[in-house]
Amino acid sequence: MSYGPDLVEFSHILFTHSPMAYDNVRDILTLPDPRTLRIQRARLPRFPIGIQPRTFELVCDTLTKLNYSGPVALSCDDSKLLASFRPYYDEEKEAYFIMGHVGEPYQLVDHESFRRVVMEKKLEKATKLRLFCLQVPIPKVPTIIVAALAIPENLAAPDLIGYTWDILTGLLERNVSVASYATDGSNVERSVSALLEERATRVEEIRFKHPADDGTEHNDIIIPIFYFGSQPVAILQDPKHLLKTFRNNVFSGAQVPILPNHAILFSDIRSMAMSDSPIYKRDVTNVDRQDDNAATRLFSGATLDWLSSRHPELRGLIVFLFICGEMIDAYQSRSLSIEERVQMILRAQFFFEFWEKFIEVGGYSKAKHYLSPQCTKILKMLIRGFLQLVVIYRGYNGMYALLPWLLCTEAVEHVFGMCRQIIKDFTMHDFHLMVPKLFIKLRRAFFRADTTDGKARANGYSHTHTDIRDIDFGMLSSFPTDVNIQQASTRAYGEAHSIFSYLGLTPEQLYGSVVRFPGISTWYTDQDNIDSDSECDSDSLSSDNVDDTPNYQDVLDSLEDLDGSISEQENRRLMDFRYATVALTVDDQMSICRLPEFDDDARTEALSDDASHISTILASIGNSIAMRLPPVNVNDHTNAFELNLDTAVDLSELVRLRFRHQTKQAATGIRTMGVPSDSTIPSASVKPLTERQRILREFSQILKQQEDQGVGTGLERKFRWKSDAYHQPDTLRSNGQDNAQESSPNGNSANAVAAAKVSATKVSFHA
Repeated sequence: MSYGPDLVEFSHILFTHSPMAYDNVRDILTLPDPRTLRIQRARLPRFPIGIQPRTFELVCDTLTKLNYSGPVALSCDDSKLLASFRPYYDEEKEAYFIMGHVGEPYQLVDHESFRRVVMEKKLEKATKLRLFCLQVPIPKVPTIIVAALAIPENLAAPDLIGYTWDILTGLLERNVSVASYATDGSNVERSVSALLEERATRVEEIRFKHPADDGTEHNDIIIPIFYFGSQPVAILQDPKHLLKTFRNNVFSGAQVPILPNHAILFSDIRSMAMSDSPIYKRDVTNVDRQDDNAATRLFSGATLDWLSSRHPELRGLIVFLFICGEMIDAYQSRSLSIEERVQMILRAQFFFEFWEKFIEVGGYSKAKHYLSPQCTKILKMLIRGFLQLVVIYRGYNGMYALLPWLLCTEAVEHVFGMCRQIIKDFTMHDFHLMVPKLFIKLRRAFFRADTTDGKARANGYSHTHTDIRDIDFGMLSSFPTDVNIQQASTRAYGEAHSIFSYLGLTPEQLYGSVVRFPGISTWYTDQDNIDSDSECDSDSLSSDNVDDTPNYQDVLDSLEDLDGSISEQENRRLMDFRYATVALTVDDQMSICRLPEFDDDARTEALSDDASHISTILASIGNSIAMRLPPVNVNDHTNAFELNLDTAVDLSELVRLRFRHQTKQAATGIRTMGVPSDSTIPSASVKPLTERQRILREFSQILKQQEDQGVGTGLERKFRWKSDAYHQPDTLRSNGQDNAQESSPNGNSANAVAAAKVSATKVSFHA
């Protein structure tokens, strides 16, 4: 008998999710025998599986059509994946394979092989998607998706480095100028970056004299440039991740950051939120660790202004917010000159040098009273990475502007967010089907230059990399010389010196030991049992953690073994939920197919338009170079931060700089008079349950009768991610547009709801 492709697709989905449900349905409907599931699937994944020659051919073809040969940014990140096997047909190899498992593609050799794989669990299901993206660092040019890999939850850095190395070398061998490689700030990603640095062909060091003139020895400022072949590559971390990590260091309770005469306390920030400050109550109560907007508000110019005018005695908090906010805006600002950004970065470096020295000299426990080890490593990599970018882009002789906000991991996170707009919990097969559809969505987001709602609360990721407001290409394509950088370091050191002195202790006292002061150990008696050398649980401070909660497919698989051990009534309920789950999966597949997609001619035409846009931007940069006058040689390095500690301190200069350097997102995202209180605004983190969550809730009630074990959903971020692992969650709302409420289900979703309600009992769900 001949079966249509849609029926074959449905049969594959049903059999994959539940062989028992498949056998039951075959008693009612005429479905293919399992051996007929070898028929070619209707929707063949066209995006390359894994890393193969075609992976790089597609990238080169796109760059050729864009007529672009300049520096590009490579970035990588992981996201939670719905663990599920799906068969697919490979036209080139003329064979059937399984998608959704860890490792090399597994070929189905006969009609029973798929059933055996599913039933005998011979393959390990992938629980995470590792995605590599390429970004042309020019506004309004969409992200290029390079490769997607299915990986397990606990893959270590020595295994992950192989993927990164294959991608990087594959691109460089085809003359793609990868000028930077960015990841998030997790422990494993930093380890991958360190392993990548070890594989560099050569390392050149750019040295600058430390500007300290206190008579003590200081190490030179060293900028290592890692070459892979003839291509220098900057190794970066994500600045928005660091901003949230700064915030989480104060919020976690694992440590109390101590500065001279001042402590940075969460209680002070909470008091701000409970008053009329620019931050919201929701920013400090029931905290969303991934809330970009909350972190941006805390370090904004308006918050610094409010704090300095209302509570100038909180000097430690004021300085902390200023230094950290300025460092991140060296990456995020659209209009500052490169030299000024270098000064902001070096100011942070010198300040943290002073702070670390203070902790050492004062005898404080670094684990308890300084920043977390993760935070310290990330900020050092970001400081070094920005200086690497300046040197590398300077080598292009001003032909290309340095847009640092486009060189981080936000592009990858944006792709994940768009995928979750289509299917909240997608499989590896779903992702491959979505890639061609994402081409249109990415173009629309970049060309519209979407900006997110900066006032949103508990809203997770807030993407701003498409924001083109206030971009000054003249500033961004004018690079400082080594002499300029040395002068900027002198000014930055003077500013950091004055700011640290404002806290009540001068760097000369630190390094010269003019004044000795008691350590924190003198505050405690022996019975307090304070171990100054103990390390806190640093993972608790990471702002990008993932849980090990099973997803609904794992639950379905476990339910297959319960037949015969449960009552007939419970068995009927389980079968209803199996049917409902399959109906939802079919609806997900249909939602992908309904999305618009360019054919080859339309895609070529779109890329041709992008090429014209790139040509226009590069021409404008070239014109700015021709018209640019030589910089004025300013010898007056008057320090605007000189503070007279004998009189009332004027903090207006710090406030002025924060207002000038911050982004539009920070300026517009603060709480203002007339904004309703948090209690009257629905929280974005409290959402009604999805249909799969409702179904899984019913599954859990049945499983609880069989074993003392709870079941999680793995769908929404609140249920998908927890705080005891190392990777960054990606249930982001692309462009900040996720609705707080979901529309009523229709089609197969409505059928699923109806099927689930046949036997379901109402059980209260606690998030």
